[in-house]
Amino acid sequence: MKMNFLRIFLSVLLIITKAHAYSETPLNVVKSPVDKITVSGLSAGAFMAVQLQFAFSKDISGVAVVAGGLFYCAKNQMWEGLTKCMSGELSEGDIQFSIQTLKLYESTGLIDPLENVNDDKVFLFSGKFDRVVKTPAMEALDKFYTHFDVDTLEADFSFPAGHGFVTLDKGSTCEETSLYNRPWLLNCNRDLAKEILEKTLGRKLSLSKMANRNNLHTFNQRPYADMLSGMASTGHVYIPEACKEGHGNCSVHVALHGCDQTPETVGDAFIWHAGYNNWAESNNVIVLYPAITKTPLFPYNPMGCFDWWGYSGGQYATKKGLQMKAIMDMVDVISKR
Repeated sequence: MKMNFLRIFLSVLLIITKAHAYSETPLNVVKSPVDKITVSGLSAGAFMAVQLQFAFSKDISGVAVVAGGLFYCAKNQMWEGLTKCMSGELSEGDIQFSIQTLKLYESTGLIDPLENVNDDKVFLFSGKFDRVVKTPAMEALDKFYTHFDVDTLEADFSFPAGHGFVTLDKGSTCEETSLYNRPWLLNCNRDLAKEILEKTLGRKLSLSKMANRNNLHTFNQRPYADMLSGMASTGHVYIPEACKEGHGNCSVHVALHGCDQTPETVGDAFIWHAGYNNWAESNNVIVLYPAITKTPLFPYNPMGCFDWWGYSGGQYATKKGLQMKAIMDMVDVISKR
């Protein structure tokens, strides 16, 4: 009995410790003006990144997609997403369906005008050993983007990596092909976070400072999204010192985790070790890390994925999508728009 009580006490203590690992701050503490908004994501976060880019193209100017796929690929059906969208068994007809869906959404005001993506910078990445979201899914996305007059379109589908976020020195073996490889970071001697920021922002970055853990904060996501949205109660944001103090312009980059990569599951593995924060501190980039929670019943999202198949509602890929609106509301508060 005493041993059971001790286990419960230690578990509660661990939860409390984790919850207070970083100081909580409101998102409106940024004093610097925001000049650019970009987004990236891994896996489910990558599908969400594409949705955000097109829905809010008036504001978002760059996107990096790591192991994702076509806009509205799942067609509001989870099974469609888990099969052909991830295997890449897609045809030109599937690509055209995505484009026609975008045009329909544009005509009804559910997304911003498509012409806004013309000046966007797009970077696509797929590890050639990825067995979760296979490279043909990303090749279809590459073809999809050729139908738009984006400013830059770069793709790397030949790097010898499995499924996960490629880092300099954190995570599993780079070529890992396991279908279960938490925390979904790959030790590849490659700084993908730096590449993503440079390619989406359109400028070279310098590394003059290291990230400061005091500048990584938690914030309450509930003012932006309730429990039915599937979003966690807490998100994270990295705010460089210069942006807090108002020293020059700053950019906002939204970094979206993959399935089974939520902070409640992998701790700070993604938000601290993916590699964004060092470059953020040195180059005045605020990094927003929204978070999803695992929900085994309603909404049904047991792996903690961002919604790219419709579990939060039929308008999930539009400006009215619960998660989409919540994330951009967070960005609006940071950038005081």
